[in-house]
Amino acid sequence: MDVEEWRLCYSVGGLTHYTAWCSDYDRIAALYEQYQRGAYASEVRTESRAVCHQSS
Repeated sequence: MDVEEWRLCYSVGGLTHYTAWCSDYDRIAALYEQYQRGAYASEVRTESRAVCHQSS
């Protein structure tokens, strides 16, 4: 079964930061909105990946 995970990527003071991968998209979307409105972070974006799980 494949599961999609998301994380937030943003820059502060020229350094790129990432949140941990998370399967809760609503949490990442809320962080995205918060960082977009904030004064410190720039280049805010979400990233996604598919996680494959093998059944035994």
